[in-house]
Amino acid sequence: EGRSVDDKFYRQVRDLVSTEQINKSFIFTGWRKDIRNIIADLDILVQASTTFPEGFGLTCIEAMASEKPVVATNIPGPSEIVLDGETGFLVPPKDVNALAEAILKILKGKDLSRKMGMEGKRRVEEFFDVRRTVKNLEEIYENEFIRN
Repeated sequence: EGRSVDDKFYRQVRDLVSTEQINKSFIFTGWRKDIRNIIADLDILVQASTTFPEGFGLTCIEAMASEKPVVATNIPGPSEIVLDGETGFLVPPKDVNALAEAILKILKGKDLSRKMGMEGKRRVEEFFDVRRTVKNLEEIYENEFIRN
């Protein structure tokens, strides 16, 4: 059943794009595995999920690591990763106007986009780098179990 729901939604979106005559602004790629290539071509990553909770939000981290600003819904997951106004914007779920406003603000402000991208990369390196996380865990284990 899930697949038929996905197919129905996909057809609705394609039909809407066609009806609004904005076909030149959209690329429907289908399923892709080359995430780094896709993110490299983005100006902004938009994660407009309304699922509570979203989960960890790895997509946001991947975009931030590539110096891309992120616009995401303010739900658990992305809200722990994206710093509103610093690495991107957090908007209320299902608020299309706030989502559009945040996207346009970044697109119109190249300096803002660049600054958010750089701050996002710094944040990923500081808090979400797997090497740093492993090192911190090793230190915890050494301090708690080996030395005691």
